[in-house]
Amino acid sequence: MESEPYGKVTAFISDTVTPMRYREVIRAPLWLLAIIYFFLLTLVISIWSALGNNAALITLAAVTAALVWIYSGTALTIEVDGKEIKILRESDILAKITK
Repeated sequence: MESEPYGKVTAFISDTVTPMRYREVIRAPLWLLAIIYFFLLTLVISIWSALGNNAALITLAAVTAALVWIYSGTALTIEVDGKEIKILRESDILAKITK
C-alpha cells in the first residue's frame, strides 16, 4: 500500500475553490504611544517654561504630528496567500501604490 505525500493533494483542488489571501496590519500598541507622547509632552512643558506660549504651541503641533507619523510609520503588514508569506512595512506598500 503506497501513500502519496501531502503536498500533491493540493494539485487536485477543484476549479470552484478560490485561494484565500489573508492580510493583517500590526501597529504599535497604544500604551507605548501614550508613554512616548508623555515624554514628548515633558519636552513641550520645558519649552513653554523657557520660551513662552507661541513656541510651546508650535512644539505641541510638531510633537502631535510626530506621534501620528510614528503610529503610521511603524505599521507592519503581513500577507499570506497559497504560495508565499509577505512581511512589509506600511511605507513599502505606499511606495508600491505610487509607482
